[in-house]
Amino acid sequence: MSKKILQKKNGSALLWAVLMMIIMSAFALGVANLIRYNNGQMAYNSDLMQARHIAEAGIELGYNTLTAHPPNRSDMVINTLDLSKLPREEEIELSFKDSGKPLGVVTATLDYEVDADGITWLVISSKGVLQQSSVAVTRILKVNKDNVEDIQRYEEIE
Repeated sequence: MSKKILQKKNGSALLWAVLMMIIMSAFALGVANLIRYNNGQMAYNSDLMQARHIAEAGIELGYNTLTAHPPNRSDMVINTLDLSKLPREEEIELSFKDSGKPLGVVTATLDYEVDADGITWLVISSKGVLQQSSVAVTRILKVNKDNVEDIQRYEEIE
């Protein structure tokens, strides 16, 4: 009788070892996929942040241009702007200062709109696109033509 019991247990250690290997392999595969997803997400977030900074650079350039005082003039550019010559678009390629390696492109557009209250808003739209990525961010700044401190900001992610 004891021989039959021993015969039934033969090979059970091998079965448990194979089962444990399958469970450990499934767990390792799950962890590997999670790490790969996190790395991809971190790269996307990094690209998104850089595209935001590129777009913000275009907004700042446009705003500083509108609020600048040209030489020999007391008025800001925004006060002497001819709205009939809008929209106007400018594309600037940005590169790293040290290496000269291309970073991305900012496309800034200046236009205007009149809201329901009759307020004229100058609209600066700036799209930042990284050189080697599909990430693009568009930032929009609306400036009240009569009060340059009255601004509204928006962002669109593509």
